[in-house]
Amino acid sequence: QQNGVRERGFGTLKYEHLDRVDIPDGPTLYAEAEAYREILNWIRPHQAIGMKRPMDLNLHAPTGAPTPTQPEPETLPTFSKRDRSTTRIPLQQPSCAGSEVNIRRDPMSEVSCPRCSAPGRQWVRARDRASGVRHTLYRCTGCGVGFTWPAVNAAPAAPTLLPDGGILRRVADALTRAELDPVFGAVRSGGAVLDIGAGSGNRALILARAGYRVTVVEPDAAEAALARRQLGGRADVHECVIEALPASETGYDGAVLSHVLEHLADPDATLRATRQRLRPGGALVVFVPNAESGEARLFRGRWHGWEPSRHRWHYAAATLTRVLVDAGYVDIDVRAQGGWRYPATLAFSAAPRLDPQIPGAAHHLVGRALTLALAPVAGLEVLSGHGPQLVAVARRRVHY
Repeated sequence: QQNGVRERGFGTLKYEHLDRVDIPDGPTLYAEAEAYREILNWIRPHQAIGMKRPMDLNLHAPTGAPTPTQPEPETLPTFSKRDRSTTRIPLQQPSCAGSEVNIRRDPMSEVSCPRCSAPGRQWVRARDRASGVRHTLYRCTGCGVGFTWPAVNAAPAAPTLLPDGGILRRVADALTRAELDPVFGAVRSGGAVLDIGAGSGNRALILARAGYRVTVVEPDAAEAALARRQLGGRADVHECVIEALPASETGYDGAVLSHVLEHLADPDATLRATRQRLRPGGALVVFVPNAESGEARLFRGRWHGWEPSRHRWHYAAATLTRVLVDAGYVDIDVRAQGGWRYPATLAFSAAPRLDPQIPGAAHHLVGRALTLALAPVAGLEVLSGHGPQLVAVARRRVHY
């Protein structure tokens, strides 16, 4: 624009300005460049309105045009992370003109991290598994956490209730128990455990059967009702967020956040509130999708684990560790593993229309068969250290 439209209107200002003086050093070059910018941006437009030729003005020909006075201080552009369309920026110019310019900007060019306000860098255009709509994911250049922007609105919880009985339920319970191995290893047998974001209570039921004293925290009313029915008094169910849990609910030996952090508006606040509910030395076990897994790298925007219509946050091992440190946890161990649902991420990244959790999806039985068939491949992925799920075990500090 500077070398095209403006020069056609104002002649060869750039050359006549820079060629009229010798420029012996850097400071002089800077001063001349600033003078050129000032003339180009506000003096020359003012002169052009008066139909004065730039060359005549440079040669001090009589013009009769008023000299601009009382320049207003320049207002540098500032951009809100919520308004990405048009910003009106006053230019340094005569006070009598009072004009403004509209600067059209790419709405995706600048996004600040909702967590730490550092700039975000576009990461991937992720396809939502349910709607097929693509969302833009960014990675923060400060804290490193990935985030969906614009931030997702509240979405219905994914269905979690399993069949009441039969072989499918027995298989699902066995796989859920295997997924909970990190909890069994981190929390003493018979201890008190918080299951935060417990859904319909599938995990809580397995923990209760294993002898743990379980308290369920589930804010979704429908899911909490299903949990009460399924658990049948084996666990206390609180229909609230962890921050609203009664103050008396403290001293827990362990807490589980299974695929919860990525959904929350403020996961840091949830982690801090959970730490306050643990006894000193109590364990937190966190499960989240692994944004740097082999599947995420292979499928890019098609990866099943992004779920951009539900997931606000996207973690890698290093960033999850940092988030836990910031929340005050110690003895943090983060590993890439699998889980009972994670052969499904491989299967339904390759064939999304077979996903049985999507209403109206065709061939549910074919999708389940494909999941089972790809389980050995998913197992190799986990053994390679690039599994699609991160499992973190961390503890509340013991004060001596």
